Amino acid sequence: MDFAIEILIVALMVGLGANLTSVDLAELKHRPRPLLAAAVAQWLLLPLVAWILIGLLAPEPAVAIGLLLVSFSPGGALSNLYSLLARANAALSVALTTVTSIGAIVALPLLLALLLPQYQQQQDTISALTQHQIGQLFQLLIMPIMAGHLIRRWFPVQTQKHLAKFERLSSLALLILIISIFFQFQLQLSAQFHSLVILAIPFTIIALFIGWIVGNITSCSERDHAAIIIEFPVRNLAFTSLLALTLFNDSQYLLFAAVFFTLQTPLMLILTLWYRHRQQGAAIAECG
Repeated sequence: MDFAIEILIVALMVGLGANLTSVDLAELKHRPRPLLAAAVAQWLLLPLVAWILIGLLAPEPAVAIGLLLVSFSPGGALSNLYSLLARANAALSVALTTVTSIGAIVALPLLLALLLPQYQQQQDTISALTQHQIGQLFQLLIMPIMAGHLIRRWFPVQTQKHLAKFERLSSLALLILIISIFFQFQLQLSAQFHSLVILAIPFTIIALFIGWIVGNITSCSERDHAAIIIEFPVRNLAFTSLLALTLFNDSQYLLFAAVFFTLQTPLMLILTLWYRHRQQGAAIAECG
């Protein structure tokens, strides 16, 4: 399953890179404020939200630690796909994922020392995690996106011709992945449904709300705003898995991440479709 997910992410990121134009990338240099504000807010506020929810709802320890590990993780590559499908600023989404992933190298030891102090002495383990994070960042995000962007530059006509088909196939593959994960974890989901759902859904909604606030504060465009909102709740669950298995050597802490992904994805797809419909309506209005 993990290998299939990585293959899917690489394919999706190649398609995303093929959608990025040089103009999209150049805009980020001139307007860094939304990027920096959204990155800092993710590092500071998402772990705080997780800590508050745990304090209020008092879940089982395994579920609580699972939520903390999700909140420690940087932005996930699927947010880039959601932004692409929503016609949001995909270049900003990619930049946010990259910056938060690199920033995790510094943020992770600090967050562990603050919220899970019993693990602050494991510097060798944390160092290995951050090195793996760098490798994953290049293999699953930067290199595929660069490859897709080069394909667009070298074969612009053919790329434009087949992009729509690729988007439809990507959406279908994502749907199949969601269904397979749901069936894989259905027993665990039914056993701890209440405690998992009561944390996963509020965390997602609050993260979306924080993204909305950050977008308003930075006075960014509507496409930037959509990319920021989409980025906040989507976490890098592969990195969460590394934290659970390396620091704790216990896969039960991944149960929250699995349920979080299963429950969150339909919400994100609905939001993505709503933004896409809104963008299409605005384009039709402009043409009219």
